[in-house]
Amino acid sequence: AVVSTQSTGFWADPGAQACFDRRREYQLLDSAKYFLDRVPAVEAADYKPSEQDIVRTRVKTTSVIEENFRLPNVNLRIIDVGGQRAERRKWIQCFSDVTSVLFLASLSEYDMKLAEMKSRNRTEESLQLFKTTVGYPWFRQSSLILFLNKRALFEEKVPRTNLADFF
Repeated sequence: AVVSTQSTGFWADPGAQACFDRRREYQLLDSAKYFLDRVPAVEAADYKPSEQDIVRTRVKTTSVIEENFRLPNVNLRIIDVGGQRAERRKWIQCFSDVTSVLFLASLSEYDMKLAEMKSRNRTEESLQLFKTTVGYPWFRQSSLILFLNKRALFEEKVPRTNLADFF
C-alpha cells in the first residue's frame, strides 16, 4: 500500500506530468500512461491482468520467432522479426517461400527518434524500410500488407504535436 501511494503520488505530481508531456524526447513505451494510470489496480494483492493489460504489454523482439498454426485446409507459418536495425541482418534467413509480408508501422511515432540513431525520425525510418522491403526480389510474387497501428495514440498526439514539425 505504501508503494502504491508513492507511485500514485508520483504520477499525479505536476513535474512527472511535465516529463511525460515531453516523452517524445526519450524512449518511453507507448503503454506507460496506461499502466501508470492503473498503478493502484496493478499493485493490488488480488490483481489479475485484464485482456487490455496483456494487449498493452510489449516484449521487444530480439530474434526471429516462428509460430505455426493449423487451420482447416491451411497451414499458417508466421515469422516475427525484430525491427531494430541490429535485428535486420537476421531477416535474410526468413525470405524463402514467403507468400505474404505484413509490415507494421506505428502512426504515433512521427515525433520520435530511433533509439539506435537519435538523429533519425522513426516514421521516416519505417517508410524507408518499407520501401526497401517492397523492393526485395524475394517478395516479387508476395502480397505486401502495410498495417499502420497505434491510431488512438496518433489521434491523441496530433492536436498537441504538429505533424508538420517532425515529418
